[in-house]
Amino acid sequence: MSAKKPIKIWFYLGTADEPGESGHADDLGNGRARICNIPFMCDLNIDDVVKLKKVRGPKSYLPMAGEVIVRAFSSKTMLKYPEPCRENYVKVRDALVAAGCKVEGMVSGILMVAHQDDVKVLKIAKETGVKCSVAK
Repeated sequence: MSAKKPIKIWFYLGTADEPGESGHADDLGNGRARICNIPFMCDLNIDDVVKLKKVRGPKSYLPMAGEVIVRAFSSKTMLKYPEPCRENYVKVRDALVAAGCKVEGMVSGILMVAHQDDVKVLKIAKETGVKCSVAK
């Protein structure tokens, strides 16, 4: 039996001035999905289970994440890290994953961290010897 391919959903529809944000989720059936990546523009997080809702209008080609049924991580933090990017990314990622976080590299020098409120993300990152800072 093969695993189902993730579906694409809207996390945030945006406004006339903002494009919105979409990403991937595992279809759990019965109108529910588990988010597969760390959204940037909204309060949803990786592994959250959400109700899916239909969208009306020009963006109706994807379902929309609705009510959160299960909140997996209570917070997210964006970190900046210096060159050498690959080496520093791996050090920081490994330390944060060991602390129970989930990490995604966004672009070279920036990563997103999904974590619980009590996890001191910047402290853990700095303990690797990498000079990290919180990105805004």
